[in-house]
Amino acid sequence: MKKILVFFTLFISVFVKVEAKVDFKNGYIITLNNDTIYGKIVNTNYYEHSLKCTFKENDKDETTTYFPNQLTGYRFIDGKFYISKKVLVDSIPTTFFMEYLINGKLNFYFRQDKGVINHYYAEKDTSGIRELIYINEIVHINDGDFNVEKKKYVGLLTVITSDCQLLQNDIAKINEPDHEKLIKFAKKYHDLTCSDNSCVIYEKKMPLKIKIEALTSFDFIGIGV
Repeated sequence: MKKILVFFTLFISVFVKVEAKVDFKNGYIITLNNDTIYGKIVNTNYYEHSLKCTFKENDKDETTTYFPNQLTGYRFIDGKFYISKKVLVDSIPTTFFMEYLINGKLNFYFRQDKGVINHYYAEKDTSGIRELIYINEIVHINDGDFNVEKKKYVGLLTVITSDCQLLQNDIAKINEPDHEKLIKFAKKYHDLTCSDNSCVIYEKKMPLKIKIEALTSFDFIGIGV
């Protein structure tokens, strides 16, 4: 037993905790006065990007962390664009930095919560921003487990795109919303209903640093001899 304990302790001690270095990407912030300031932005993950923007100007070492109510938005150069938006979360008005997917006659936004659950939102004209709710869950009943899919977003998209009957059949085909499907849908809607100008697609893939933590133990505790 003692030999096993010694071996196990030595085994886990060789693992090293790997901390991702702070990853700065070129970008800019947009102040509440709509001034644009270029510099570098910390690149982390979808969840943290929705909560804060850690920024420094190119020639400075110190950083400033901004929260969604302190900026209009921020963007990585040739990358993702985040804009401050207020939505209801459990009936509470909450402001996030939303990833701006497409800007046109119909806008789509995205955020990810702490539980790695994706949330998509639609906005058209002055109708306000509303969530595209999609639920896929396992329901337990006496006869067993059943998969239940609820496409609550269908009604919302049907109403806000009712001026384009050619697009109505496309709504049900979205199934589970994601970046690609929603951008394709909004672009088609814009092209069919607006001939004045083109829509702007902001979504671009950008590698995100992942923080890796392995089992660590540099303190030899309780080693029997």
